[in-house]
Amino acid sequence: MIKIKRLIGLIILLVLLVGCSNSTDIDGEKVTFEELQDKISEKEDDLEEVENKIKSSEKDLNRIEKDLSDNKKKYDDLETLAKNEEDLKSEVKTKEDELEELEETLKETQEKFDTLQGDLVKMEDEPLKVNAGYFYFGSDIEPGRYIVKPQSGNSGNFFVRGTNRVNIILGNDSERHLEEYTFEASDGDELETGLPIELYPAEQ
Repeated sequence: MIKIKRLIGLIILLVLLVGCSNSTDIDGEKVTFEELQDKISEKEDDLEEVENKIKSSEKDLNRIEKDLSDNKKKYDDLETLAKNEEDLKSEVKTKEDELEELEETLKETQEKFDTLQGDLVKMEDEPLKVNAGYFYFGSDIEPGRYIVKPQSGNSGNFFVRGTNRVNIILGNDSERHLEEYTFEASDGDELETGLPIELYPAEQ
């Protein structure tokens, strides 16, 4: 564009220098003043067309640069999303591993609890074995509600004296004997048994 402007300036200067002449040489060709003006006009048109092309190219370049900038931002956003997705996947994997460990711990704890519960039930089912004699609730035996049964192969009298009075014959060798009997004893009550017995805690 600068060269074209210089060329036009030279042509104008040349015209001024040969202003009184009817014709002049340009690139070895004789042209009249009118023809010279026409050539100048053509060059100006060419210059304007080139300038328009340059402006159009600059617009295209700006648009391309903007597209590149937008695309770079989109690419950066996609890259960030991809990184975040990887981080989330890693976090999910960590949480899944932690959950698996917790479930395993819960399973082991439940098994221990079931075992302890089974032992507790077994202990509750174990009877309190009492030989023949006198005993007192509160000092010898915990007060409460009990089921009394004769130890295998035994029979005899069973008494409880105090809040509630019990007077029965335990055994399983006669219709007159009871195989078991439920009673409730308070603190200070006396138990007398003429045979070995088994006391089972009863539900209140």
